Amino acid sequence: MTGELRTSVEDLIGDLPVTAEDDARLLYDRLADGGWTTVSVPEHLGGSGGSIADAAEVVAAVAAAGTGLPVGETAIIAGWLLRTAGLALPIASRCVVPVTGRVEGALDGNGATGLLTMRAERVAWASWASHLIVPVPRDPDRTWVVAVDAMRAAIRRGSNLAGEPRDDVETAAAPVLAAVTVGIPHDDLLAGLAAVGALTRSVQIAHALGRVASMTARFCAQRVQFGRPLSAFQAVQQQLAELAAEAAAAQAAVTLALAGTDGPRRPVLAAIAKTRTGQAAGVGARIAHQLHGAIGVTREHPLQHYTRALWSWREEFGSESHWSRYLAAQMAQAGMPLWAWVTADD
Repeated sequence: MTGELRTSVEDLIGDLPVTAEDDARLLYDRLADGGWTTVSVPEHLGGSGGSIADAAEVVAAVAAAGTGLPVGETAIIAGWLLRTAGLALPIASRCVVPVTGRVEGALDGNGATGLLTMRAERVAWASWASHLIVPVPRDPDRTWVVAVDAMRAAIRRGSNLAGEPRDDVETAAAPVLAAVTVGIPHDDLLAGLAAVGALTRSVQIAHALGRVASMTARFCAQRVQFGRPLSAFQAVQQQLAELAAEAAAAQAAVTLALAGTDGPRRPVLAAIAKTRTGQAAGVGARIAHQLHGAIGVTREHPLQHYTRALWSWREEFGSESHWSRYLAAQMAQAGMPLWAWVTADD
């Protein structure tokens, strides 16, 4: 089923060229109209009723196409938060973006009758959002998850290296459209969001890197040097093999993590995926640029678009070192040998 989802999204993306932000917004609206941006939100909450693995197929298609859209934020991260909280999608929502970092502020009032005053930095795609979903501390053991109209927020636009929006957001007594209490401490809920965000970036990295590998292999087969295709040289073949291996390893890590999205080891598997895909992104981007030469950094060539995204996603929701430390701490806490811990079922 998931393969069919990805093919459907690829077909939708393929017939609409994206050359400017207006084109990208039009494409996002088409995805939203088809229910692709809310795949993992249950139907009773206003979504399409799929799983995170289904949503990952949508995200994979967008990442492989090299199209910058907030589908990861909406289809996977916001979907997980809405599902966890049991919060329905706001009416007339087009682009629901979660605030995944720490919020400075508080909710005044009681639930949906309250007013939200808060500040958050580098919120992904906030300037595109119709609504923001914000986790707010309630007490030591519970968290408010609230929805507000993005039009009631002051948004200062920023971007990552790939040019994707990473915006600072402030609200001053913004009316809350909906609110629910989740029986999860705020820090624990943010940790869950971080793991889901790491999985999302891992999906994007793996499939963008797969496209980089195929793009580089095709270039080396077509580019002639000293009367021979670049791919005929043994040194180039070795680098192409290493690039293909990194892309395959990234995909394998993501496949493993997606298979465990509903299990108790979800954060561990997401950490493994983010660590491995981050490593692959660094090695893969280096090899791709070495083999493409100067043409790969020109504005007209698509390679630099993919590699700037890889470098950006590699650092977001935790770098390899961050998640490696997390994995080391989890293994030490379990008190098990490395291989036994890695292959444990629970």
